[in-house]
Amino acid sequence: MAEYPTVFDIREILRQKIDQDVASFESNVKVVKAITLGVDSSTSPVVSGKAKYVWVREHGLNGAVHQAFNPDKIPLVVNLPILLMYSPKEPFRWEVYGSDWAEVYHLTGFVDQNFGVGAHSPNQEWPDYAAGYDPLSVYPRSLYPLRTYPSTGLLISISSHRYVYNGEVKTFYGIEDIDLSSHQPVSGVARLVVVYLDKVSNVINTVAGSVRMDGAVLPDYPSIPGESIVSAAVRLDGDQTVIAEVDITDLRMDLTDTEALGLLKSIAAVETEIDYTLSNHELRIDEIDVDS
Repeated sequence: MAEYPTVFDIREILRQKIDQDVASFESNVKVVKAITLGVDSSTSPVVSGKAKYVWVREHGLNGAVHQAFNPDKIPLVVNLPILLMYSPKEPFRWEVYGSDWAEVYHLTGFVDQNFGVGAHSPNQEWPDYAAGYDPLSVYPRSLYPLRTYPSTGLLISISSHRYVYNGEVKTFYGIEDIDLSSHQPVSGVARLVVVYLDKVSNVINTVAGSVRMDGAVLPDYPSIPGESIVSAAVRLDGDQTVIAEVDITDLRMDLTDTEALGLLKSIAAVETEIDYTLSNHELRIDEIDVDS
């Protein structure tokens, strides 16, 4: 095996683990190959009205069709090769054991880094009032627009962003390798350098704060111009040679300006109401007040 496991290594480890588990089952536990089916929906194997159950069909020309319990072992996609098991003990049911990795190897669309998971974004999405069963928490630092990130040495880069200013849509295309070395203080002290987008000129500027003794106390923030969208504050000390992620404090609290904020809030309010009614399966257009 290589120094770092390859995609094939990981898949092979998973396949061997499943083989070992199956071999350890009691002799009266039946394990068969199967595939998920779209019965109640053409795009999902979920059994309508029966939580945690999916439609499956055993391999073979006349493979039997079952409603199998799926304890979140597989993505909810059709035509996925799986291993299906049946226990003669309580609760006497067919149950999905997991993906059939020996078959997943050969599937078009189930290659590269996704390890046979397939399309499963609805499981991770988190719309209002209707979260998926495995929702993903997204932190501000994960957002792409106007993100400041380390480059090399005392250089930083900023990603692109689109915003509204004075009724005009403006696009900042991002920039790489902004040198902060001119703001570096002498040895023994530290300061914060705030990185911001000037909405008038549509360019990135920096402003340095006052210095403090280099220690655990965070240096003071400098005054920030009003016509700006703040990206981040970067901590610099006199002995520093590289800017790391830990030196960056994300300050992207509001990625737009006041003029556009009212419209965005109105749109968000309508979307929230639509999400709520959809989650209760009672959507009627006359219930949504788009004028409020």
